[in-house]
This record gives sequence, structure tokens and C-alpha cells, in this order.
Amino acid sequence: MDDDLEDINAHHVGGWTEMIENSKPPVPNTPLSAYMDKYQLSKHVVAFDNTKIKSVIGYELRRPRFDHDTIREVVDKWKAEGSWPIHD
Repeated sequence: MDDDLEDINAHHVGGWTEMIENSKPPVPNTPLSAYMDKYQLSKHVVAFDNTKIKSVIGYELRRPRFDHDTIREVVDKWKAEGSWPIHD
């Protein structure tokens, strides 16, 4: 897994750095990174049922689906705050 991780980081971190450098306007500082470590790629199982908390406090998810539109919304917010590169 270590060799694969090195290949992944070599490919993606370089591409992300290039996107940041060529952004218009420039992105001088961003909390986002393309770097992956072994923990991030390891399998983690978490299973919580949110039915009870939703019924008790009336909680509703703002984004109940993880789809293209949801990702686009988040990326657009990052672009607006200057954390994501913008290209013509």
C-alpha cells in the first residue's frame, strides 16, 4: 500500500499544486490539500442510526444526498472564499 500511496500523492499533489499556481485569481493560502496518508485510505466502519435524534429534535439534513450538485455547491463556496482554484 505504501508504494501505491506514493504514486497517488506524486500524481495528485503535483496536479493540485499546478492548479493552485495557475489559478486566476491566485490562491495564496488554502486549507485544502491533495495529499493522502495511509489512515485516510484505510477502511473505517462507522454506523450510526440518526432516526432517533431526528425525531426527538426535529433535525433535518441540509444535504440529504451526496451527489454532483452537492459537491458543486461546496466547491462553489470554496471558490467564493478563495480556497479553490479558478480557471478560465
